[in-house]
Amino acid sequence: MAQANERSSEAKTVIEEWREIKGYEGLYQVSNLGKFEYA
Repeated sequence: MAQANERSSEAKTVIEEWREIKGYEGLYQVSNLGKFEYA
């Protein structure tokens, strides 16, 4: 018997992208997930 509330088991992949901060190129980067990185 099938359940009425079946859930999909799809896996979602999150890709983190890093970008230079204008005026601080080569020193700092920020990701689309809100993380900061020092070079």
